[in-house]
Amino acid sequence: MADRKVLANGRSGKRAGKGAARNRPPQGSAFIWHTHEMLTSDAWTAMGVNARRVLERIEIEHMEHGGVENGALPVTHKDFMAAGVKASEITPAIKELVFLGIIHHERGGRYGGTNKPSKFGLAWLPDQSGSPATNRWKAITAEQIEIWKGERSKARKGRRVYLRNQKATTDSRGMKPRLSVVVGGKKAGG
Repeated sequence: MADRKVLANGRSGKRAGKGAARNRPPQGSAFIWHTHEMLTSDAWTAMGVNARRVLERIEIEHMEHGGVENGALPVTHKDFMAAGVKASEITPAIKELVFLGIIHHERGGRYGGTNKPSKFGLAWLPDQSGSPATNRWKAITAEQIEIWKGERSKARKGRRVYLRNQKATTDSRGMKPRLSVVVGGKKAGG
């Protein structure tokens, strides 16, 4: 024991060297890192299950591109559905991650006969152009998250009421009833 070098942090130099070797990623495999600060942040702990699945799919895409295309990672709705996210939950999960400052999102779409997927970036990593990480997730507070969740809940409730009203005004075939106009005591257009 006496021959071991003691480092400034009080740990043994020999033991720290072995631990460092064990903590390296496996040779030849892609990996992505998360810091302790990130994993214990308000933004990270507030993330819902669908947002986590969306994030994991974006991280997989990042690794599949060799870690060099952050900010321009193409991920489609089909990719997210294959990762276990319902189609109706993809957009809310993306909006949640953007609000929490964990990802960047550039919306794709169909333009001039072409179909372009949305492009994503991970906020804690530098992007493909060499711009540094934004780390917006650090600025998100628990109070901001609570306010956002309340607003999101009201919006979802409003949407459910709207859809319920839409459903109530359709017949068994899903068709809206025809409006009848009475002109001079007779139905017109019916």
